Amino acid sequence: MGVIDDILKEAGIEKSMIDEQVRQICDQIFEEEKGRMEHLHDLPKGPNIFLPIECPGRTLNEVAFLTLEREAPGEFFMGLWVKEKTADKPIKRIQTWPIKEAAANKIMQDYAKKLRFLKGK
Repeated sequence: MGVIDDILKEAGIEKSMIDEQVRQICDQIFEEEKGRMEHLHDLPKGPNIFLPIECPGRTLNEVAFLTLEREAPGEFFMGLWVKEKTADKPIKRIQTWPIKEAAANKIMQDYAKKLRFLKGK
């Protein structure tokens, strides 16, 4: 049982290091981007939402955010959150995309590609 515990402990350390690396990168990006966001009060929030960036909604009456979220230690996905500008309804996640990368820079590249696509560039 000691060998299995050691392996699991080591794996947990590696994954938490990736989580911390991704969190630091996301915090830096958010600090730069928050000045460009018009709807900061509508940001999706939660302990596993690492990076919400505003992007165009599906219609002109929507505010949308692409988020980088942690599903489990070392596992991430992207989520598209949408809120109607004129309604008092809460923001709602409507779509997700998995990220199958294990390195922080690859995770951020996947996120950047999806954000660029959603912005129509």
